[in-house]
Amino acid sequence: MAKKQLDALSYEGALPTVNIPMFGMVTLVEGMALPNSVADTGVEDGTLSRVPDGHDGNSAATDWVYTKTSTPGAANAQ
Repeated sequence: MAKKQLDALSYEGALPTVNIPMFGMVTLVEGMALPNSVADTGVEDGTLSRVPDGHDGNSAATDWVYTKTSTPGAANAQ
């Protein structure tokens, strides 16, 4: 059975081509890359969150937001 990449997100810039053992060459950019303005700077507390929760529109640029609200184990908040 072939393995399938379910989702991908790269931090600190787009990684259009990477070699993942047992998967081969894949892209960690889904649709449009996440804009640099939506970045975890490491300066303040926050997280990248998929919003709306559980939705995958196949574009990192619209699927992810930076938020100061961390919600582990609960629905993602914006």
